[in-house]
Amino acid sequence: MKAVPDSRVIAESDHIVEAAGYPYLPRDSVRMAWLERVQKPSRIALARAACSSMTW
Repeated sequence: MKAVPDSRVIAESDHIVEAAGYPYLPRDSVRMAWLERVQKPSRIALARAACSSMTW
């Protein structure tokens, strides 16, 4: 399996792990230097976003 966003192979492995129905590549097969860290939204921000999209 390969992870290929924007025509660049950022991960490739024959060893795939499935969890909750999603396939995951082993971390050592991922070119971590090509990725950038992003800040995770807080649970409060996620709850606000979920509530704002609700129709009453």
